[in-house]
Amino acid sequence: MLGYSMPLYIYVIEDLLVSLVLLSSFVMLSSRWISFYIHAYGFQSFLIFVLTLILGIEAQSVDLYLVAFLTLFVRTIFVPYILLKMIKKFNIKEEVKLTLKIPFSIISGVVLTVFAYFLMYRLISPFSTKIVVNVSSIALSLIFVGFFMIISRFTTITHILGLLVIENGIFLLSVVVVPTLPIIVELVVLFDILVTVTAMLILSMFMKMRTGSFSTSMLNRLVG
Repeated sequence: MLGYSMPLYIYVIEDLLVSLVLLSSFVMLSSRWISFYIHAYGFQSFLIFVLTLILGIEAQSVDLYLVAFLTLFVRTIFVPYILLKMIKKFNIKEEVKLTLKIPFSIISGVVLTVFAYFLMYRLISPFSTKIVVNVSSIALSLIFVGFFMIISRFTTITHILGLLVIENGIFLLSVVVVPTLPIIVELVVLFDILVTVTAMLILSMFMKMRTGSFSTSMLNRLVG
């Protein structure tokens, strides 16, 4: 993927990993259960950790090794743990309200994925390998699906997960397109995740105290 000669099975594994990353985003769209979203996000982040580790082996890059293990700790373990503790504490079980029913959400996700493939194919296929085009397309799909989760769901926890899926997409795109990105940039992104999750959790608890609900549809009650 990065221009290094690797055995064919490595590229097959990379294709399989990015396909599972995309599948995990559809798992989130196919359920109302918040814990299901969180586990799917953790699984998605674990897949990105494995993919980043493989890319580090290809490039023999210590920076990618470090980014991979930070991804494992922050995205795969720490953030899901905090979110699961929160939904257990406040007894949040399922999405309060959906803008679209689950079948239409999945169809929308498919449309967004096809659009992402079309867009990336037109933009980078003339000067990129097939696997780079595929991974970049899936990364862009994650960004689109993350935005769609924010638009189509009303629970603040789901909005947090939507933002995290967007960040996963941006991270995956940066690792594939710019694998030599300075380590300090990746560290800043990971720190931004922690700040975002903390801020959104504080907002969620404030909403719960003021409105008795985690639904953003209740925000009009906070006016005044």
